[in-house]
Amino acid sequence: MKKSKALLLILLLFTLPLLGCASPKNKEVPQLPAFISFSGQTENAKVTVDGVEFVLDESFLRTNRYPLPAGKHSVTVRHGETVIVKRFFYLPGGVVKDIKIPVMDL
Repeated sequence: MKKSKALLLILLLFTLPLLGCASPKNKEVPQLPAFISFSGQTENAKVTVDGVEFVLDESFLRTNRYPLPAGKHSVTVRHGETVIVKRFFYLPGGVVKDIKIPVMDL
């Protein structure tokens, strides 16, 4: 009888700490937004981010932040029909990535 009580006590000592390790199922972790910004020769640049195209005009450049979900993204920058920048990158939540647009003779 003493052996079984001792074994039960040892089992309890090893299993009780494990109860705190359980996490609730389907617990949603909030994702921080990520952003890209643009610097360099931004005037009249056409930008495509994940298939969405827009022009870097004055109203955009006031905030100069384009919100994105965390994850993989593609960015293409054009002046006219010339591709100036083409990037693929992973962007973690809470990060601002600056896309530098090189100065060109237009």
